[in-house]
Amino acid sequence: MGKLYGKNAFYLTDRLYSLKEQYPKAVPSITIGRALAFTEVTQKYPDLPANLRIAKSFRRACETTPMLIQPDEPIVRHPCGKPRASAFSPDISWDWLESELDTIAARPQDPYYIREEDKKVIRTKLFPFWKGKSLSEACDVELKRPACWTMAASMAASESDPTRKAELLNIAEVNAEVPAHPPETFVETLQSIWAIQSLQSLEASQCSTSPGRVDQYLYPYFQKDTECGRITPQDAFELFSCFMPKCSEGI
Repeated sequence: MGKLYGKNAFYLTDRLYSLKEQYPKAVPSITIGRALAFTEVTQKYPDLPANLRIAKSFRRACETTPMLIQPDEPIVRHPCGKPRASAFSPDISWDWLESELDTIAARPQDPYYIREEDKKVIRTKLFPFWKGKSLSEACDVELKRPACWTMAASMAASESDPTRKAELLNIAEVNAEVPAHPPETFVETLQSIWAIQSLQSLEASQCSTSPGRVDQYLYPYFQKDTECGRITPQDAFELFSCFMPKCSEGI
């Protein structure tokens, strides 16, 4: 049991302390999974109308995004496959990275790590293909993979800790429902919000879309679940406290 927190005597659990300690240890990085998906679809359908091509590209990015379930976390996934990672979007703008590719990891403000093998792909495949095709250049001129619930169920099968095993099975059930279907519970709502919010980084570059008044649209689920005994107020506090750093993982 952690220390009491706030006038309502909620407390930070060992899990929350652990997640808070883990967060700053993740090195900010840039990944190329989204860029490869959009490149693949654009090469395959060069004459497709832009709206359909973007839709197909987004679907391909969703299909190929790495699944991620970190130790002890109940709200899972990250579209880049690791926390505090950003998706490179050369279809929108690529030239900003060209001059900084070898120095971006060492710059004094907002440094980002890029794997050497990814740098090679960026230089030899992504830069050449998107030169003259990106949205930023056009503006200058003219003015789905294996499902997360499957991964969670597989992890549960080999998990020795009974508490985490049960949680992984619950994660599998939750992610089998949302965001494909409307959420019914507090945890399903949190997972659904994070899934939709995080996937926007695959659809567009550097999106900064607020999730809005989460207190208003989460409260009915909190009220229903606590009144029926599905969760306690402390359970809800811990889940929401785990949800908050997930929202900070997208950069």
